[in-house]
Amino acid sequence: MKKAIAILAVIGLLLVPAALAEENADLSSLTGDWYADLSGMSIQMTLEENGSYELLFPGEEAVGGTWEEQDGYLCLDGELPPEVTVLGDTLQWTDTMVFFTREPVETYTPAEVAAEGSEGLYTGYWQCAYVDRNGTAVPALAAQDRTDLYVEGTSAILGGPSFGDTLVRMAYEDGAMVCEADGASVRMEIQEDCMLRLTVSGEGKTQTWYMTPAYSPLFEEDVDTETDSN
Repeated sequence: MKKAIAILAVIGLLLVPAALAEENADLSSLTGDWYADLSGMSIQMTLEENGSYELLFPGEEAVGGTWEEQDGYLCLDGELPPEVTVLGDTLQWTDTMVFFTREPVETYTPAEVAAEGSEGLYTGYWQCAYVDRNGTAVPALAAQDRTDLYVEGTSAILGGPSFGDTLVRMAYEDGAMVCEADGASVRMEIQEDCMLRLTVSGEGKTQTWYMTPAYSPLFEEDVDTETDSN
């Protein structure tokens, strides 16, 4: 339970006064799956009829324990005062802006790599929108990831705290931009949703970022084409 609270704190939630709890909550209405949306990141809490619960954070191992209803609150693992306030069909993590409802949170599913493309599609400035965490695409804001990328021709600058503006020389092969440098493999691919998938492998680890275009010369070409047509 301590780990769950620590994860919520890292995300940077703002404290607010807790709402008044409803009394005499119906336990049968509390069991099942509950979902919270934190900047596009889905958190799932499952309450079982046998008094056990499980909290699942994207890219993290599930944490769990026991729960019980106490006068309109959910007491997790016997912690007092209780951590969760029952507000009808909503659960509020007491003293935070975390609200659980029965509605699943829509999350980003990376598109397939585009079957066809050109070298020019990579040119421009890209910013991280999502980062992979154990197979789940987590919003960059929630993951506190500030990776960015600038591509011009076959040269690319990997930016942000993870790379520190590292210049790499790429090669265009079968629709992808690839390179090997300092024992690491860098691969860029354009997806069918027009996002750029950046994958870096080395030392037995692989990390993937999903980048959205912040600037591209293609934007200017579109503007010029519209101007000419007028």
